[in-house]
Amino acid sequence: MSNEIVKPPSKLSDARRFGFLKEMLAGLTVSFVAISLGAAFGVMSERGALAGILSAGVIALITAAFGGTRIQCSGPTAPMTAVTLVLIGAIQAGLLKSHSEVSTDHFINLVLMLTGIILLIASLLRLRRFISLVPNVVISGFMNGIALLIWVDECKKLFGLGGKEILQGGMLSNLAVAFATLSCCFVLPWLLKKVSKSAGSFLPGTLVAVVLITLVVNLIGSDAERVVLGATIKSFTDVQNMVITQCLVDWSFALVVLALPYAGQLAMLAYLDTLLTSLVVDKKVSEVLKIDEKTSRNRELAAQGLRTQSFRCSA
Repeated sequence: MSNEIVKPPSKLSDARRFGFLKEMLAGLTVSFVAISLGAAFGVMSERGALAGILSAGVIALITAAFGGTRIQCSGPTAPMTAVTLVLIGAIQAGLLKSHSEVSTDHFINLVLMLTGIILLIASLLRLRRFISLVPNVVISGFMNGIALLIWVDECKKLFGLGGKEILQGGMLSNLAVAFATLSCCFVLPWLLKKVSKSAGSFLPGTLVAVVLITLVVNLIGSDAERVVLGATIKSFTDVQNMVITQCLVDWSFALVVLALPYAGQLAMLAYLDTLLTSLVVDKKVSEVLKIDEKTSRNRELAAQGLRTQSFRCSA
């Protein structure tokens, strides 16, 4: 008979397993949200939901591998989309009249490529220190402004306001889905905390909302509008062809000069968005988790530049 003593699992190993599970759930939550955002922005850009979803995945992968933080992740963002829509409007108004040989998609990709190059240069020049000059009030206003942009646009679609076409399936059906989703996001975690404090902090309401409401809508056969991918991928060759067709081959100095003002706007917005978000996350981590962990902002800028370079081909 063995005299070995079987030791119970240590509290440290249990904490590690619990922490890994929480990180997995956090990753799934962010992934589901990023897929939804990517699909929405892909539709808005008229390149299709599938292109937006692929871009969201590439963005997250590159910034996770090369970024300067392990606390936050990257994904599609409303302000960048808003400025890109201004660019599309300028093209439709005749911006490329003297460059008729260049397609709209290729010119937008050129702007995005130049945006990435500007961000990489900003990283090399260590320009991240200038973000420290921004007042705290500006940070709060910036983050609240992003939320308002999303809320206003979604309300317009739900109620058919501001010239927006109401979502397929009717207002009542889509309002019911929206209300149920918001309830899962905000009310469910509060209820779970009443039952068990650990369960309430462990189970992300956003993940539950996406999975549960999607299942319910499909099981009851609701006529609420679904996402249309707009394209299919059957092999790696399809992905390769998608990337090749989006890359601009023939460059010219005049074309670069035409694209630079828009690239500068996008680069400045990406600089502010990235580094202001880093400031907010670092502050929250310090206050809530009591961890003094700071984002390497120059690395984060470089990663944003790299992901912009990939975005212009994958989208």
